[in-house]
Amino acid sequence: MEHALAVGTWGGATVIDPSLPPLRGVADRPGVAVGDPADLVLLDGEAPAAAVQDRLPHRTVIHAGRVVAHDLALV
Repeated sequence: MEHALAVGTWGGATVIDPSLPPLRGVADRPGVAVGDPADLVLLDGEAPAAAVQDRLPHRTVIHAGRVVAHDLALV
């Protein structure tokens, strides 16, 4: 499940930006580092699998460093 999440997030990013390094295997776990673009989604969950499976409404979408949506509503 965690590898599928990595493929869906980092894998999608490598399609948009081919200069990003591809996932090499199941041990790859993309993260966030200083200097990364501030485009991300924060999800509720005890573990990555729970965040995907439970589909809870509590999430925050950040684009270009600004919150643009929170708990399913545009900000």
